[in-house]
Amino acid sequence: MPLVTFFRPVLPIALSITLLITGYLCIAVAVEQIKNATAMGVAGIMGVVLATHGAAWGLGIGLILYFLIEHRARGAREAEEQEPIHVEDDMVVEPDDTADPQPAAR
Repeated sequence: MPLVTFFRPVLPIALSITLLITGYLCIAVAVEQIKNATAMGVAGIMGVVLATHGAAWGLGIGLILYFLIEHRARGAREAEEQEPIHVEDDMVVEPDDTADPQPAAR
């Protein structure tokens, strides 16, 4: 019992950190599964509604947006190829002109 009373003040902070980490990882996994910008928009709006109004509203808005936007445009999407969403990791790095390329004399 002494360990429980020792950790009791830290418990709300630890549970909050656990919830934040779980939420971040869920978002990271969800973003990897999205195939195009339209699906990203529907998922973003659904997430905002879910966070502000609750699960039933979020699911309802997500279904409505899916059938209004994605399902309706499915025939047009199959006809033309869309470019998938991808992350660019090869950022150009400019050389630093202020750095002295030669070692300092002693």
